[in-house]
Amino acid sequence: MCTVSQSTLLRLRTKHCKDVTTPMGGRPRVLTGQNERKIVRYITSYEIEAATIAAQCLLKDTGIKVSKWTVKRTLKKVNFSACEKKKKPTLSQNSDYKVALHARNCL
Repeated sequence: MCTVSQSTLLRLRTKHCKDVTTPMGGRPRVLTGQNERKIVRYITSYEIEAATIAAQCLLKDTGIKVSKWTVKRTLKKVNFSACEKKKKPTLSQNSDYKVALHARNCL
């Protein structure tokens, strides 16, 4: 058994074996570039409004199961963002009067 430290082996490897590449670390990607473009196309052209529906469509079309969070991250990467809901308008005096009149009639 060899008793050379790991850092010594790494230093010798980088010095003498310059052609050898080390594998990239991290988790492998679930979506390819083509799948990411397909998700963007779902949102823009098919008028799908939710990330969960886009994930279901991707599962149906390609067989790749992704979460809604993966779809949201993909859309965020291409600068898509969710729009805020419009607030309901406040009651005007006329509509406030009609609501009060309706409440009096129901009592």
